[in-house]
Amino acid sequence: MKIIAFYNGDYPNGSSPMSYRLHYYLQALQHKGVEVEIVMPSCSDKTKGVFEGVPYSFVKVSILTRFNKNLVRNEFAEICGSLSKNCDILFTTITENSFLKKIINKVHENGGKLAFELNENPYSFKTSRLDFEFSRNYARHYFLNKLLPKIDGIIVISKALDVLVSKYKSKNTVIAKIPILSDNKEYENSKPYQGIPYILHAGALSESKDGVKAMIQAFALAHKELNGNLKFIFTSKIALPSLLHWINSFIKKNKLQSFIEFKGIIPRQDLDELYSNCALVIVNKPSNKQNDYNFPTKLTEILTREIPLIVSNTGELVNYFEDGINAFVVKGNNIQEIAKKIIFIQRNSKEVKKITKNGKRLALDSFYYMNYADKLFSFFKTINKSQLTSK
Repeated sequence: MKIIAFYNGDYPNGSSPMSYRLHYYLQALQHKGVEVEIVMPSCSDKTKGVFEGVPYSFVKVSILTRFNKNLVRNEFAEICGSLSKNCDILFTTITENSFLKKIINKVHENGGKLAFELNENPYSFKTSRLDFEFSRNYARHYFLNKLLPKIDGIIVISKALDVLVSKYKSKNTVIAKIPILSDNKEYENSKPYQGIPYILHAGALSESKDGVKAMIQAFALAHKELNGNLKFIFTSKIALPSLLHWINSFIKKNKLQSFIEFKGIIPRQDLDELYSNCALVIVNKPSNKQNDYNFPTKLTEILTREIPLIVSNTGELVNYFEDGINAFVVKGNNIQEIAKKIIFIQRNSKEVKKITKNGKRLALDSFYYMNYADKLFSFFKTINKSQLTSK
């Protein structure tokens, strides 16, 4: 069996969670004897290669820009149709309606089979000032009712997504629930937390997804209680101008200019260094249409590095984390609870170390990619034997 993954992202050097998950899917399948390859679009000539046993290559496209979306859609569809002729199953990470519709049609026209991963409730969060709720609701309805039933196989990363997909899929669509994955052995020799006083938040900065305001307000309370012996470092970029304005105003009002730092998008090597030295990480996911369905990939890295983790009791997270056992669990966006956990972590290193070791054990037991090799192989094997869902 051969599987080609068409990935519109950066691999193997990218820091996107999808890049990691895709890598682990294919590594696990290789252990089961499956032939795999990642193919990416590129406007320039790039050299193919192999990363940790996974081969990757590039296909030339004329343009990759949001100003010529229709051209890009057509090119991607043609590429996927062509690739589907050279494999048993094409796996894609593209879920945008306009792209996916063309890809489905082209792959099925050529007698191919298509699978993808669904890691969020589609079209569930605002991405710009002109992204209105009524348009997102229409797009979600179209995705669930018109496109999803035509997919041959879908990997979901949470129970909520499993329930959602099961409601709309066709009778021939194959579903596999696979949680966030990691190569847990990668950090087995990492140094335990040494108490260097800064909190780290790595990833997208949006209010609906990450509860940034609550994290900063909680930090301000803890910072005062700890007599200023704490900093907060953010990476990535702020999603909306309105949030940026609020953050700047709050920082200025509370005189936190020297204690809150925004580094923007940084190289993977720099992020690794920040993780290795941070005092704790906060994953604050307020309950909403997006967070009730997703499962943050970065959790595996936090756990395996034995970093103290404050995490909200939202969605899939409640199925894995116990307060005071393997993490510090709070209600999403609860400023007082988050602040109290920050202070506790800073003042109780011995007890915290026991909890982080339990967190690492959770990652080793629940998220190591090889634990899911059999399930992934069965998923793709079933797709390969099933009838097309395009009818």
